[in-house]
Amino acid sequence: MPNCIRSKAFTEFALETMRDSMKLARPVYKKPASKTGSNMANRNTKFTGDADEDPWQFNDTDPTNDINTDGFRRALYQTTEDRFVQSLANVKNEGGVFTFKGENFGDNGQYFVDGYTTFYYGDETHPVAIQNKRTLKFMYNTEEFGDNVKVEEEKDADGITKFTVTGVTVDGADVSDKVSAFARYEDEQDIDGDYLGEVDIRFSDYFFSPKRTSIGVTWSQLSEITLDVGFGVSAEEYLIDYASQEIRVALDYRAFKLAYANARTNPAAYHVEFDAAYNTTNAVPGSNGTKEGYIENALTFNTAIEKLSDTMLNDINIGGVNTLICGPSAGTYLTLNPAYSAKGKMVTKGCHVYGSFDNSLVIKVPSSIIPTNEILTTFKNPEQENDVGVIFGTLVPFYSTGVIQRRNFYKEAGLSTYGDWNVLNKKYLGIIRILNLKDATSN
Repeated sequence: MPNCIRSKAFTEFALETMRDSMKLARPVYKKPASKTGSNMANRNTKFTGDADEDPWQFNDTDPTNDINTDGFRRALYQTTEDRFVQSLANVKNEGGVFTFKGENFGDNGQYFVDGYTTFYYGDETHPVAIQNKRTLKFMYNTEEFGDNVKVEEEKDADGITKFTVTGVTVDGADVSDKVSAFARYEDEQDIDGDYLGEVDIRFSDYFFSPKRTSIGVTWSQLSEITLDVGFGVSAEEYLIDYASQEIRVALDYRAFKLAYANARTNPAAYHVEFDAAYNTTNAVPGSNGTKEGYIENALTFNTAIEKLSDTMLNDINIGGVNTLICGPSAGTYLTLNPAYSAKGKMVTKGCHVYGSFDNSLVIKVPSSIIPTNEILTTFKNPEQENDVGVIFGTLVPFYSTGVIQRRNFYKEAGLSTYGDWNVLNKKYLGIIRILNLKDATSN
């Protein structure tokens, strides 16, 4: 009997109608970035000061808010920005000069708070200068930007604070005009709450329109008599049983093919290459080209999985790998690593559980589903079963027409299941491609 295992990698639930749906609620920032409202764009790390800047995707008009499209409005838990809830805001770099006035800092810069100013290049992992709260002097990142970095503070006649940044060098070029800066402002002045922002719950609808997956079987009266008398086998039970299994197997194949195709559309960072480094040509003793080196290299495969998990963390602030769906040779390669366990291994037939690898379920499939040297990784949130890459809904698990007797002494029956699927988050899907495998299959 074939294995049916798509629910181990994805989520399945029962549909109730022919036009069913599920809704995912995502908390998002609602405050618009516009000239008529308080512009929250200056609370974003990548703020540049452009008039039409919309880094929070406030003005996104896509009603689906689908995470699988570019420019979707990220949920609160999908971003690492922290200034939105703190009294910290950027100002525009004007040729290396930063004037802390306007918006949060007041028309005359009266709400600027000295001592919290930070200058950075690109993002805050590259600080240029950080202000000391006690001395109000600046500490410089000379190791990264050279010894000539300097920040000068001045106040004009109106008391407005200005900072001039010079000497910031990257690859021999002065990039002082590309530096960003943020500072603290006095939030007690915000009586109307203009700079608190707003959080809204945005629902994303995922509709299911169940379609039929079906198969028909036919047998003659003569074959029925022959099987019954000669072998004690019921032709009806025999054919209907195998027909039902064929449907279930087809659902598995379609599930893994669908997930793999979506994973291929992810950015390049979601496609990790791991070099098994087996090459007997010109192999140097002690190198990866030898069998001993090949095994030693396999011991580091865990890092490829963690790299993919870290890619998700960096991008959407959540994710991981808890299922490995392997092409034949890739699955076999995992057995060289002590993190692999054959516990729970099924009979080698179609899509089957192959064991586990460091607490992740391992499934092996034919190379026509996943290329022999590749692994499709999936994440299924253990805290929320619907937080998954792909979800499947079933309206009718199995329906049979019953046996129909024909006049020509033939019998037939039809079997079907009704269901549909939705890709909720393709970024929960990744691919690990293993290069230079030893004894990789070629068919």
